[in-house]
Amino acid sequence: MAKTILPDLLSMPDCSSLSDNGKCKRLNVTKCRGEKCPFKKSNEEENVSRERSFLRIMSLDKSKQIHIAKKYFSGNMPWESFDKKSFNI
Repeated sequence: MAKTILPDLLSMPDCSSLSDNGKCKRLNVTKCRGEKCPFKKSNEEENVSRERSFLRIMSLDKSKQIHIAKKYFSGNMPWESFDKKSFNI
């Protein structure tokens, strides 16, 4: 398999899942799908998506938040460290 060289990286899209070596961190694919990829998100879009999901989780009752924290965040509740007023949505 050929290594990705710098000019190839420069032609790739602005995607939060694009690693430094040109591989996708989100999908198990051999080559970045570029602008056509339905999972492509810029860092800003990724942050907005995370903020929206945290706002949604914060709206749930505490028992559901604890369940989500245990299942997906190793028991941590990262949404608790965010202030609703600081969200950029």
